[in-house]
Amino acid sequence: MMFGRREKIWKQYPQNIAAVNNREALYLLHYITYIEITKCYLGTTEILDAQRYRVINKKNSILKVLMLSEKERIFLFPVNKN
Repeated sequence: MMFGRREKIWKQYPQNIAAVNNREALYLLHYITYIEITKCYLGTTEILDAQRYRVINKKNSILKVLMLSEKERIFLFPVNKN
């Protein structure tokens, strides 16, 4: 191996996925597809509206904000709660 036992070479795969091997890239692709379909990230996301000084918590409102164009989202910042 080129860099020893622990260091790996990361490859860039289609759809902006970076992984060490094909198996991991396929897993990440399936996971990202699952997340996009189920929209389970909406439960842990908040939108900070700097123009109106408010926090958007409701899933429907968050989804509407994320669907806006870049110009309409200038003062809206998505934040993930941990």
